[in-house]
Formats: sequence, C-alpha cells, structure tokens
Amino acid sequence: SSSTTNTVTLNVGTGPSITLGPANQIICDGDNASFTVTTSGNNLTYQWQVNTGSGFNDINNGGVYSNTNTVTLNITGANASMSGYQYRVVIAGSINCSVTTTSTSANLIVNPLPVVTFSGLNTEYCVDAALAPLTGNPSGGTFSGPGIIGNDFSASTAGVGGPYTILYEYTDGNGCYNSTTQTVSVNPLPVVSYTGLAGPYC
Repeated sequence: SSSTTNTVTLNVGTGPSITLGPANQIICDGDNASFTVTTSGNNLTYQWQVNTGSGFNDINNGGVYSNTNTVTLNITGANASMSGYQYRVVIAGSINCSVTTTSTSANLIVNPLPVVTFSGLNTEYCVDAALAPLTGNPSGGTFSGPGIIGNDFSASTAGVGGPYTILYEYTDGNGCYNSTTQTVSVNPLPVVSYTGLAGPYC
C-alpha cells in the first residue's frame, strides 16, 4: 500500500484589539473635532457610529463627517445641536475569519459661542467731542479700532473721516470666542466767518 502526505499551511489571523479608545471632545460651536482609536490586528476595517439619542447608527461620509471608515473620524464645523452626541467605532478583521469588536463610546460637547454686544458709541461725532466711554457685554473683552483708547472712543484721535469700524472681542471661560462691530464717523468743525464789521468806529 502507499500513502500520500499533503502539506497544508494554516494562517492564523489575529482579531482586532483596541489598545486606546476614543476620548471625549470639548469644542466651541463651529469648531472641528476628531475621534481616534488605536488598534492592532490583521486586515482591519472600521465603521464609526453615532448615537444622537436613539441608539447607535453607522455614519456615512458627507455633511460634517469624513473618514468614517478609518482610525480617525473627522467632524468639520460641529454645531451646538450636536452637543451630547456619542461616538464609537466597530472594528472587524483577521485572516481566516471575521471577528469584530466595538470600542467604548466618547462624548462630543459643543459649547455655544458667547453673545457679545457693546454700547456707548454714537454713529457720528464732531472732531472735538469728549471721550465716549464704551461698555462691552459681557465685560472683560477688548475694544480695538481707530480712536480707541482703552474702553473709550476718542474722536480727535480717530480724526475726521469714516465710517470707522470699532471691534469688541470676548472669550469666555470655555475658551469660546465671539465679536461684534459698530461703525462711527467723525465730522469736521464748521468753518465760521462773518462780514459787516468795517471799523474803526467812534
């Protein structure tokens, strides 16, 4: 009798392993954010998911989302309505069989921008007008522009002309920035003369 020996090569794949899950992201309204996962394994594929309040669903590229099938999910221009969304990634892969694992979830916190206004600035002044004190709301911001001296507007420093743009900038405790502007013009003094005085008179 005879026997036949066949050699079979068995490739043992390694399933996906997550060494570092996504971290919470805290941003301001309109900023960008990204979630990243660190993994090991063979032939890995990625599918990011979002929970907007009714369970996790797959994310497709488009709108604010990109790189939804990579290690890093990018969000461009997140808005305040997305605050509280949760993100996770489902990872699959190996050589001989498909094994999946799901990361922990991470939260997106989107802080609103501060509402910024200021008062005290008229639309026009004469060039010899007194200093105009300006009041920013919230307080603690910075004024800038022609004629600004600290928190005052000086028509004489700005000089005749305009309209000039006065800017008030403010950053809140969350690091969120906003600004507002108003315009002002500075008018010259009138040229005054008179006639009819001849002199000398007795």
